[in-house]
Amino acid sequence: MSEVCLFNPYDPAFLADPYTTYRTLLNQAPLFKLPADFLQRSLSDTDWCLSRYEDVSLALRDRRFVREWENAKPAQAQAEAAANPHPTPPPMLQTYFAGMNSMMLFRDPPAHTRLRTLVNKAFTPIAIESLRPRITDLVEYLLQPLTSGSQVDLISEFALPLPVMVIAEMLGVAVADRDLFKSWSLRIARSIDATLSDPQVLQEAAEAYRDLSAYLKDVIADHRRHPREDILTNLIRAEEDGERLNEQELLSSCIILLVAGHETTTNLIGNGFWTLHRHPDARELWREQPEWSTSAVEEILRFEPPVQRTMRYVSDTVQMGDVLLSRGDSVYLLLAAANRDPAVFANPDVFDITRKPNRHLSFAAGIHFCLGAPLARLEGEIALTRLAQSSLVVDSDVPLWRNMTVLRGLEALQAHAE
Repeated sequence: MSEVCLFNPYDPAFLADPYTTYRTLLNQAPLFKLPADFLQRSLSDTDWCLSRYEDVSLALRDRRFVREWENAKPAQAQAEAAANPHPTPPPMLQTYFAGMNSMMLFRDPPAHTRLRTLVNKAFTPIAIESLRPRITDLVEYLLQPLTSGSQVDLISEFALPLPVMVIAEMLGVAVADRDLFKSWSLRIARSIDATLSDPQVLQEAAEAYRDLSAYLKDVIADHRRHPREDILTNLIRAEEDGERLNEQELLSSCIILLVAGHETTTNLIGNGFWTLHRHPDARELWREQPEWSTSAVEEILRFEPPVQRTMRYVSDTVQMGDVLLSRGDSVYLLLAAANRDPAVFANPDVFDITRKPNRHLSFAAGIHFCLGAPLARLEGEIALTRLAQSSLVVDSDVPLWRNMTVLRGLEALQAHAE
């Protein structure tokens, strides 16, 4: 078997079923060196794939694995970059890259620590739990027209609008502008997928970032003038040792909340209902014993995670088994593979909503553990519990997956009410 065949996210067969590849990696090459320049947009000379739970968990928690290339760039790379600077991108792309790189998700301490501390003050457990009644109402509102008996697309008519509506209300966005939010979010999310390098994708993402930023600046200004009881007002008010989020940090926090929260929750709901379709016994158990709802959502997150992988740069020498990782190497952490490591999960390819413990890594771990995990879990639990109880059934056994490999979700899911 050639090296490329071990991990090829561009292969349509991988898009349809990445888990066969993950099983091969876990069995044959849990620490796999990718061919040179195989993954697009790589800044390093050496790229690794980690699939074993122990290794992925270590890389998520160990401070030698960083998010910012500048904190891992070898001296030679710094000299080469100074001698051969890349062409300066157009101003709009510069703004887009600067804005994305300022997001907490892509920062290391101490900047990350400061941002996380401030944003945590708005994302309190009480603030998230207070959304439960409203999310429940939105689920019922969206589900009602889907149970008339005609065929519906569960993604576009339920899984996609629900998190957008929730986030829009959290930010105080007008109902009429929710479709704009969806459009902006989708275009930015496509650019995050590491397998996409089409300049048109980046251009569309930059345009979406520009328009979304302009829109949010007006929303933030209105919230400053007229504070209200929502997450955005809490973000504006958040303070620690005299520090507050500046305008760019507020923008970045709102944008990552929209894009990450929207994409992952849409995929959680869609992937979850598809998985229940493939495992009717689990759906029946959930329907008869809704007390398994929390456990069921965790198993969906493990079994068919919305985020398949993340990445880090190596800032210092790291010994992993008999392999030495060097400063400047990049590592692709295959979260979805780690979630099926038989060393941690008994019968990892079996979908079991009663599985306990369930220490999956779908929300990452360490200092970058997903800030929106409580909200995603809450939305997923309410939405999927209701879907499990509904009369909706999926119409096809052939799923239509989106052409993305970092974020995994369905393009459409046709269903009807029996």
